[in-house]
Amino acid sequence: MRQSPLITRRTLITGSLAFAVFGRGSSVLCDAMRVLAAASPLVTVDVRSFGARGDNQADDTAAVQQAIEYVYRRGGGVVRFSPGIYLVGSVNIYPGIAYVGERAVIRRPDIRSAFAPPTGARTFTTQPVRYSGLADSPPLIVKNLTFDGNVDNQGSKKETEQAHLLFLSARTATPGRLKAIVEDCVFRNSPADGITVYTNVDGVIMNCAAHNCRRTGLTMNGGYSRVQVSHFRCTRGTYAPRIDMEIASPGYGGTQAVDVVMDDVYCEGNFELEVNGGEVLASNLRLAGSRFSLVGRGIGTARFVNCDIGVGGRGRVHSPGRVTFEGCRFRGRRDEANAPPESGIALNILWNPGGRRIENQVVRVADCDFVVDPDTEPGGEKLTAISTNKDQLSFGNRLVVEGGSISADYDVGLRMERGGRWVIKETVIQSPLPLRLRSSIGFPMDVLLDGAVIEGRPTLLAFKGEGKSVDYPPKKN
Repeated sequence: MRQSPLITRRTLITGSLAFAVFGRGSSVLCDAMRVLAAASPLVTVDVRSFGARGDNQADDTAAVQQAIEYVYRRGGGVVRFSPGIYLVGSVNIYPGIAYVGERAVIRRPDIRSAFAPPTGARTFTTQPVRYSGLADSPPLIVKNLTFDGNVDNQGSKKETEQAHLLFLSARTATPGRLKAIVEDCVFRNSPADGITVYTNVDGVIMNCAAHNCRRTGLTMNGGYSRVQVSHFRCTRGTYAPRIDMEIASPGYGGTQAVDVVMDDVYCEGNFELEVNGGEVLASNLRLAGSRFSLVGRGIGTARFVNCDIGVGGRGRVHSPGRVTFEGCRFRGRRDEANAPPESGIALNILWNPGGRRIENQVVRVADCDFVVDPDTEPGGEKLTAISTNKDQLSFGNRLVVEGGSISADYDVGLRMERGGRWVIKETVIQSPLPLRLRSSIGFPMDVLLDGAVIEGRPTLLAFKGEGKSVDYPPKKN
């Protein structure tokens, strides 16, 4: 397989993603602290100086808020958390302050305690005090803290669906973003999300982990934001937290676009992105959940490089816009023994869902390998590597598959459900049925095999027309 050039962790640049990507380690904090120091003399306090006890018994909410307000009124600085377990219901956090832990845990109080917060309260939140400005804010830094949502001692999922551990947002009436850096933190046992990046945020999330969060480990659901995530682990306990980008609210100017750069991300839950006019660049992802979903709204741009993508059921690319997979591995599963034939699809491309006319979309699959997870159930559902749904040639949509391979463990290599345009170049297809092509009147096909290796031989062949069905190569009598 041809190797795609690795994208370095120091700089990730693509298209119009014109925002800085920080390097690893403490340099993120050092750079941001220099910005704070340049703005005003730094004030440093310890929350214990304001009465916080950190003994996992007393309510430390008011003391922590007093420490934060003290630093904020003096122009910013550092709020430190000495070693301990701090019971905190909900506190407001501001830019211009670094919230720094020293083996400290911020724990959500038991719902049965006398000082339990409202079931929907967020632990660290900017929402009531959102930044507003023409320029971006001073840095808001969260460093070396463990957040424990105490999910087993909270309300129901419905009651706590907004009870996120860290909530970041700025006001949408002005173009200034909230600049946030989250480094070396753990988000565990959340009754809702671990980290929520909402509207108008410029965020860097590095060397963090989310474990056993009831909704998501990381969600990005507000427009006019840009997020860089690196060295992030999202692992299951009782719950399998997902990584999710589903835009709930527009940001400045009414945009729903979010630009995202990801590198070295591991997720045991589902991975779902809605690229609504923004751009995504993802490298070195390892996705072990059962669902991969990408929604482009016909206008998004996404590129996945050197990723390992686990798929149970269907990996869905919905109204893709422009999507590229380079040097990736897709791992399909046969998880449903009684599933309908051919229901399992590693990469299912839906060009025009709901009958809409979406034009000039391109999905490019370059040097990717499609394998079946060795732990999959034998005798389960049949598997297809790549499938496209109905499409009109006049719409100008196109699937391009270049290089790579499709394992013999897939029952069908590539399946066209109802018309469309494909180019398959130099791909080794080992499936028992390499191609299943279907077209109908009004939905013609235009398929070019240019050096695709089928039954061990390079093939140059074209299939065109409408109202026909082709299995290639045809079954031998």
